[in-house]
Amino acid sequence: MLDALVDRLSALLGEALVGIYLHGSMTMGCFNPESSDIDVLVVTSGDVPVATRHAIGDALEDLTALAPPKGLEVSIVDRSVLDPFVHPTPFLLHRGGNRNDEGGLDPDVAAHATVTRARGECLTGAPIADVFGEVPAEYFYDSIAGDARECLDVLDALPDGPVPTPVYAILNCCRVMAYRAEPGVLSKAEGGAWALAHVWPELVPVVQAALDEYARKGSAPEVDGAAARTFADWARL
Repeated sequence: MLDALVDRLSALLGEALVGIYLHGSMTMGCFNPESSDIDVLVVTSGDVPVATRHAIGDALEDLTALAPPKGLEVSIVDRSVLDPFVHPTPFLLHRGGNRNDEGGLDPDVAAHATVTRARGECLTGAPIADVFGEVPAEYFYDSIAGDARECLDVLDALPDGPVPTPVYAILNCCRVMAYRAEPGVLSKAEGGAWALAHVWPELVPVVQAALDEYARKGSAPEVDGAAARTFADWARL
């Protein structure tokens, strides 16, 4: 599937393509085809006509059919916004959640670029070190903390009793808490592993349930909603 993505985008962008870079769970050792998406940054240089952007959007829609159930998340940005890094980052096109958006600002690119610099893979084009400038720590934290705040809202809204384990919300909060304590670029699974040793003792089952479900070990598809809300209280500290 990645070969098809590289071939289609390379053909459409031609000389405007700087490189295509894989990041996220596929490069961090925790990809699960049932629960993970494929995360890609595409970097361009110079003008990308509107017609080309539309054609890329159509290609990404086609490629989504070849992707895992969670799909593709692809951001296309111009090289000029990566060094020095601009935050929130202007993008040419973003594919996520089975929809395409053209143009706008995306604070999430700070996290994507940081992960790419630290643990990404170049699929084609210029080496990562030649393209991605350093992302200031405050931009990276703003990016991951904004996502975590949305996760806390999800957890706060859970009812009492058994609920499907909110895997993404729990592990994303774990990753942010780990960064607060020991700054570094962690996967969701690594953030959860850190939290097992640092969360309030009564919340260990909540984190373990999220880790098990993320890895599809199948032992805990549900978690207690009240306990997950208490986890949110811990993650706000």
